[in-house]
Parts: sequence; C-alpha cells; structure tokens
Amino acid sequence: MPIGKITEKYINLMLNKIEKLQFQPKIYKAREGELDKIANLYHRSWLTSNVPFRRITLDDFKRIYKNPHMEFIVAKLHGKHVGFVILDLEGDTLEYGEIVALGIKPRYQRRGIGTALGYAAWNHFKQKNVKELRCEIHIRNERSLNFIKSLGFEEF
Repeated sequence: MPIGKITEKYINLMLNKIEKLQFQPKIYKAREGELDKIANLYHRSWLTSNVPFRRITLDDFKRIYKNPHMEFIVAKLHGKHVGFVILDLEGDTLEYGEIVALGIKPRYQRRGIGTALGYAAWNHFKQKNVKELRCEIHIRNERSLNFIKSLGFEEF
C-alpha cells in the first residue's frame, strides 16, 4: 500500500474505530524483558488459524529484537499481553515497511486490537518516512487477508 493512500480521512476513520473500542488497549514498543510473553502470545495466536505454523524459539525472538530495522509493538489489556505486531524496514534505502507478524490472543480477536496495532504500525512507519507498506499473508489465511484489506492494503 503506497503511503499516499493513507489520507487524513483514512486516518480519522481508523481513529474513530479505535476510539469506539469497548476497552482501550495500551499500545507501546516492547521491551526485551517481555519477549517471553510475546513468544507465548505468538504461539497462542495461531491456535485458531488454518495455515501452516512454525514454532519460533525465544532465542529467535531475541535475535529478531536485536535487528536494528525491526520493531516489536505490543497491546496490553487489563495488564495482560493480548496482541503484538513485528515490523521490519526493507529495501536498499529502507523505503518499505513490512508487517512481518501480527497476532492476537484468540479470546481477544475481533475486538479491534488488531486495528489499534495496525494504526501503531502505520505511525511507526510514518516516522521512518517509508514509501510503501507491505504485509505477507499465507494464501489460505482468509481472516488475516480480510483484516489487512480492511486496513487499506491491496492484494499483490
């Protein structure tokens, strides 16, 4: 999705959706000490998925976290980790922002937390002056594909 598609009208629409959430998640940049919780959340978020799943170790998460082009953002609700997004900057001049992974604990899915994390991802990439946002989704993951399209992404 080219950054130019993210207009003020679109931003206001997203903010409206987020403001109407029954419970407002706390969204922030993850700290290294939270990686075990994020790893657990990653594995639990795939419980309701119908796509191939690959376990990732805590050491994998630590390696990803230390990559200077990657960012972890988490969502907490009532003091519990309920969602995360992992972001990456790519391209020769870091002109592409990619959502590498986004997961929500199953009992908190479809409550707007993914939308709040998507908005946080966009803000992160906006600060990095990327030209285009990308997200790779498994072809059989229709729920995720529909969700990411609701954020304005187009299938490529």
